[in-house]
Amino acid sequence: MGMTFGSGIRITGGLSVTSPPSDPYFSYTTLLLPGNGTNNAQNNTFLDSSTNNFTVTRVGNTTQGTFSPFRTATPYSASTNGGSMYFDGTGDYLTTPSSLAMALGSTFTVECWIYVLSWNNSGPTILDVRDSNIVGVIYVANDGTARMQTTATSTIASQTGITLNTWIHVAFVSDATSSRVYVNGSNTGATNQGQALFPTTAKAGFIGADFSGGYGFNGYISNMRVVKGTAVYTANFTPPTAPLTAISGTSLLLSATNAGIIDNTMLNDLETVGDAKISTTQSKFGGSSMFFDGTGDYLNSPSSQSYAFGTGDFTIEGWFYFTGTIGTYQRPWWFGDDNDNIEINGSVLKVGGASQGTLITGGTTIIANTWYHIALTRASGSYKLWLNGTQQGSTASNSYNSSARTFTLMATSSGSNPSTGYINDLRITKGIARYTANFTPPTTAFPLY
Repeated sequence: MGMTFGSGIRITGGLSVTSPPSDPYFSYTTLLLPGNGTNNAQNNTFLDSSTNNFTVTRVGNTTQGTFSPFRTATPYSASTNGGSMYFDGTGDYLTTPSSLAMALGSTFTVECWIYVLSWNNSGPTILDVRDSNIVGVIYVANDGTARMQTTATSTIASQTGITLNTWIHVAFVSDATSSRVYVNGSNTGATNQGQALFPTTAKAGFIGADFSGGYGFNGYISNMRVVKGTAVYTANFTPPTAPLTAISGTSLLLSATNAGIIDNTMLNDLETVGDAKISTTQSKFGGSSMFFDGTGDYLNSPSSQSYAFGTGDFTIEGWFYFTGTIGTYQRPWWFGDDNDNIEINGSVLKVGGASQGTLITGGTTIIANTWYHIALTRASGSYKLWLNGTQQGSTASNSYNSSARTFTLMATSSGSNPSTGYINDLRITKGIARYTANFTPPTTAFPLY
């Protein structure tokens, strides 16, 4: 299954988005979800790649996917591109068991890539290795600094340079004489007050929130590595250009590459809600597709510029196979601002939204247990709805200006009216209307571009 959006987003049965530079649509693809042939696509198993092999427990709806600082113009590869963990800032975090491996003491390195979406808390937490006393907290503050703190009032080391919506490498280093924070490999000596002393007794690690679940991190963390007993960086350095590996002393390594649904463009991490999964029961191409059982299953994306079409051209398309009774409120896709949406109402396709009203009503009755290619395009302000390559209803004129918003598959953005069925090859292309006249639907899976 795949998908590609407006300026080039494709989702294909897992989740993946990339395009070769030579392709004219390369800069337009922002989401691609392909089927990967596995039966579990719930993105909820976080693996520790250190020798400790800790069982990492997910709290809230923390998810993982391919959004990564190591984006390339080739198909997604876990070893080459890595992955990331998405935290929504409200109850999402990970925990490790209590262990001496997390008793970092005075010599250690904690590093990762971060992508902060908002300063929704005064001190969004990256890693907390403490109990009720503040002993060992690594976080970012809403003034754009990355900090290490060992008491309620003492910031041992900090460094400026954290900005929103940008991948930034941070490294928190302590050795026998001093503690330092590096932002994108640079330390300017800001607020380095001496040696940090983190716990020396067994502690649990909390990633994405503090020990109480507060001070949640809103954004993405990639390639978190905790090294005990070694100050990996002693001077300014060039940030890693490939996923980290487990070096000597590594206590924890969260690569976030175990997602069941991947975005080959490496621009999005999507949350599978309920028990939405990859299934081999039905497929249009490739032997698998995404399955939604209609009882709380849907796929949800955080608010993203990938879906900010503005007033420009776009294409949303995919293969859909609905099961059960077809009548009202099947929702192939839904945007958080309730516009540019598709629903089946009265057994026909309709296009519209809160600001648009009903723009187009199709004329072909949708029946169960049948694969349909559904597409919506906008070209120079003209909306067209396509079913199996044939235009449905009339062309509608609309210049709705969409900004960053959430995106949901097989339900509304709130999760209401979940639909039952399968999706194979979903693609969103931002900036391109791929179809302007009746066409033959794709006969193979969408390519990467």
